[in-house]
Amino acid sequence: MPPARRGLGLQWGNGLFYSELRYNFVAAQKNIGDNEVPTDAYKLLNAYASYIHHFDGPYHQEMIVFLQMKNLLDEDIRKSTSFLRNFTPEPGREIVFGVRYQF
Repeated sequence: MPPARRGLGLQWGNGLFYSELRYNFVAAQKNIGDNEVPTDAYKLLNAYASYIHHFDGPYHQEMIVFLQMKNLLDEDIRKSTSFLRNFTPEPGREIVFGVRYQF
């Protein structure tokens, strides 16, 4: 069973700009099954921002510039539902900047 979790998210967009901020608190899992190890509580903060530029012309073309940030608090996350939780945690802080062109 996954532990209790609480979260809060904020989103804003206007067609060209989009942003999202999400915070989750996941409780410790102490109610475990046979041969399982308890997992600690953790906090997860993710953020995303993007800008879309539409090109003029007969074809639908656009360029999306984005910044995606995960686990900004750099928590040691071991999900209680993962079979690998004892061997490998979830990734630490991750920041990705990208440009996507669609045509």
